[in-house]
Amino acid sequence: MQLDMNETRNRWIDLGIGFALWLLSLSVYITTLSVGAFPGESVNYLAQQLGFFPRLSPNHPLWNGLTWLICRLPGADVVWRLNVLSALLGSFSVWLAYHLVAGFVFETASSEIPGRKGHISASRLAGFASAVFLAFCIPFWIVSNRAHPASFDLFLLLGITWIFYALIKTGKERYALVFAFLYGAGITEFATLIVLAPLFGIYLL
Repeated sequence: MQLDMNETRNRWIDLGIGFALWLLSLSVYITTLSVGAFPGESVNYLAQQLGFFPRLSPNHPLWNGLTWLICRLPGADVVWRLNVLSALLGSFSVWLAYHLVAGFVFETASSEIPGRKGHISASRLAGFASAVFLAFCIPFWIVSNRAHPASFDLFLLLGITWIFYALIKTGKERYALVFAFLYGAGITEFATLIVLAPLFGIYLL
């Protein structure tokens, strides 16, 4: 008889692991945070956002809208705030990566094979490994400690995937509406969602 794995999996443990990974990655990104505007793409985005250089096309409209709001908050240096924003988004992406991978592995194992506690450990190990690899992946690390839209883009992609996962798992209509809205908005932000549209569409069907 197949066990109900949802009864044996302690949600608080997963929340604790996810929080620890979020705190670890945030600490690393804050510790290595760029001092001021970092040369290259980051300084180009900052120059456009701060009005020193005109935006010739409406690229990254969601990120630009968010940074526009951040720039108009009172307080510390604007560049520092935008650098910290990338660190926060990057660390939340690590948190989402853990919960998504652990959840997918757990659901797959519990539906295919009679339930055992080993499946819970395997799902947590898979989620932990994927989150750590993401956190310390050099390309992701360097966009998470300086102002750059890529950290926001990955956070958006993982957030949309999390909502899609909740939709598939529960079948609730509100998740479908939120997923459709965010996916449509996300397509205007970065083209990767256009490439992934067949994957989401086929799985949904």
